[in-house]
Amino acid sequence: MIEMMRLLHDEIRTPGFATAAMIESISEFLRIKLSRLTRTSGDAVPEPSAFGKSDIALIHDYIEAQSGRSPSVTELATLKAKRLLAESDRLIKQVASETGFKSPSNFALAFERT
Repeated sequence: MIEMMRLLHDEIRTPGFATAAMIESISEFLRIKLSRLTRTSGDAVPEPSAFGKSDIALIHDYIEAQSGRSPSVTELATLKAKRLLAESDRLIKQVASETGFKSPSNFALAFERT
């Protein structure tokens, strides 16, 4: 997971051949892995939606602002969750599920720490 974050960071910092495809692929991997890691075996797992261009732009801008430091997966999930809460009519429970948190209470705890 950390290695994939580094790859994403490097691809954004120094674009190369097929950068857009690389960023999209790495982002998709991280989204799926995050969703798997934050769920218990008994949780119902909705099919997560794919990252859109606005999600990738948000992550890109966040990484650029980190001055060479690779953000954690939790930071990226929290960043996307904040955007979903601000820009949609989704319930907190829905946003928690869509961003890979096990429960709304785990989601709330993550925000208390930020």
